[in-house]
Amino acid sequence: MLGTSPEADGQRAPTVGRSASPSRFLKADVRSGSCTCESIWDGLLKWDLGFSQHNRPLQASLAVAFSVLALADLPRIRPVLGKITDKWAVMILTVLCPKPARFNELKRRLEGLTHKALADALKRLERNGLVPRTVLATAPVAVEYHITSLGISLREPFEVLCRWAATHGDNVERAAGRYDEAKARQGKASRGEARRGEARQGKARQAA
Repeated sequence: MLGTSPEADGQRAPTVGRSASPSRFLKADVRSGSCTCESIWDGLLKWDLGFSQHNRPLQASLAVAFSVLALADLPRIRPVLGKITDKWAVMILTVLCPKPARFNELKRRLEGLTHKALADALKRLERNGLVPRTVLATAPVAVEYHITSLGISLREPFEVLCRWAATHGDNVERAAGRYDEAKARQGKASRGEARRGEARQGKARQAA
């Protein structure tokens, strides 16, 4: 159970070594095809929630295991992630999670989103079973969007992602600034070296 120790659940954390490594079992299962991806995901989550928070070696082993499984299941995972993680999908689902909203309300709450971009994003979300549209019997006719149970299942990971962005956004910006400054210095140094090289070649030609 998340947030409790193995001892509190009456369980004892396994000893972590080569014989107990989940990544070792995972690699063998993926190679042999002895388990489905779903059963392996479920097994890893049980390891993670049941034991890993008090066991650093197991945390490291689980990180390897999750990576191996994600890469093995990439043909299935990548298209799904592409459908739910485009530029505006996360924010649209975040707005619709508490209650339905009409098109203009969505556009008003999502600053910087154009009419066409919102319409295209809503069509993609509707096609993927996340945000259906309901035509309201009003004058004039209006359309309301709401989130499906499939969309609501994304609430927890999206909340975690939004909290991460709010917490670490400044760090990302500072890192980007340092990177850009370093690249600018490198470019300046390269251009200076190129000019000095051209000057040396010019002097060599004059001396000849």
